[in-house]
Amino acid sequence: MYIIVSAVIVLSGVLAIKQKEIHDDYRIQQENEKELTDKVERLEEEKKDIESEAAYVQTPQYIEDMAREKLGLVYEDEIILEPKE
Repeated sequence: MYIIVSAVIVLSGVLAIKQKEIHDDYRIQQENEKELTDKVERLEEEKKDIESEAAYVQTPQYIEDMAREKLGLVYEDEIILEPKE
């Protein structure tokens, strides 16, 4: 009888420890899932930004902006005012 009772107590202890380990693993997996979900959302937003920038790069306005900024080009009828140094 003592052997059976002690075996049940030991088995209960082992099961309690395993249950806690499983619960901890589950909590960690939930945290990882939330982090990954947040990362996916950030990447989707970044993808939208890149797509809109790619669309802007194909526009005449972008070409004009780059010609003005990088090459200093202007239209024939424009007057450029530069500050004195």
